[in-house]
Amino acid sequence: MTMPATPPEDILRIQKLCDEVLAPLYDLQTSRVRVVAIDGPVAQVRLEGACASCIASTRLLFAE
Repeated sequence: MTMPATPPEDILRIQKLCDEVLAPLYDLQTSRVRVVAIDGPVAQVRLEGACASCIASTRLLFAE
């Protein structure tokens, strides 16, 4: 399933939120949650660094 194109300013706004809120909350010092696309209330993200293989990443992905 291909997600519709997301305006860059929306991706940057959500990426900033991830960097400023999720990173300190989950102590993401060597990892990053990179926002790839947004479709309504759903953000498609790519887990980078240690998050990519962490067993607790499912907890992170369902943050509201």
